[in-house]
Amino acid sequence: MDRNSERGNAIFMIFIAVALFGMLAYAFMHGSRGNLSWITSEQAKTAAYSSQDCTNAVGTAIKRLEARGCGTLVSYAADGSNLNVGAPSDGSCSIFHPNGGGVKPCNGTATVESCTTGPIGTACSDAAKYIGDVGATRIYARGEDSAVGTVAFSTGATNTPTSTTNGQGNTDTLMTHPGGFTYAPAEACRALGPSWYLPAFDELALLWTNRVAINLASIGINTGGSWYWSSSTDTGSNLFAGTKRFNDGAGNFEFKSTNTVRVHCVRQ
Repeated sequence: MDRNSERGNAIFMIFIAVALFGMLAYAFMHGSRGNLSWITSEQAKTAAYSSQDCTNAVGTAIKRLEARGCGTLVSYAADGSNLNVGAPSDGSCSIFHPNGGGVKPCNGTATVESCTTGPIGTACSDAAKYIGDVGATRIYARGEDSAVGTVAFSTGATNTPTSTTNGQGNTDTLMTHPGGFTYAPAEACRALGPSWYLPAFDELALLWTNRVAINLASIGINTGGSWYWSSSTDTGSNLFAGTKRFNDGAGNFEFKSTNTVRVHCVRQ
């Protein structure tokens, strides 16, 4: 065999080697991408299963605590604390406390939706619930009725705020004791903290509009026909303030100084 023939065979063999190497490299890279995709997919599945397991555990814990009698005292705080008024100090009504639900927060945080971004009915760590918006403002209702029971709106009748949308402003004014009178519903709400107030009529009406998502019983609202005060005064008379009831959604005006009805506080 002459040298030209040998040189041609050598070049041909090099071409074959290069082609085989390219095929092997393609197969390796394709397999790596497939393996990486499979690994990523499995990691996502594992995370989803873990999140669902934690969510299920939270749901089970809530039912257990409610059966224990915690009701509106259930706390969703991830650190196991419980800021609800009247809650037991041993954590027995807290989802993430060993004495309560005993649930361990996933990745160090609770899986309960944030009440600042969650849908209507989402519970907050203080047992308040998001009840809807007035304008662009999210409103949260207290986790239970005010402890004052049924009270008169005021000790007398005078000009008081009439806004149907700004209960916070109404309450701020009532706390200055217009006319020299006292205003028990407004004072009871503000006593809960500076952010709490007696809702204006439209804010109070959110409880009825969104009653299914909120589950009124879960925040202590009486649905048997009791009336609730708003902080909105009748524009036609100083004698009356607006009220709402939650067995049929009716609204009414009650005498400020003589009629006694319930109080449920809200915050923003």
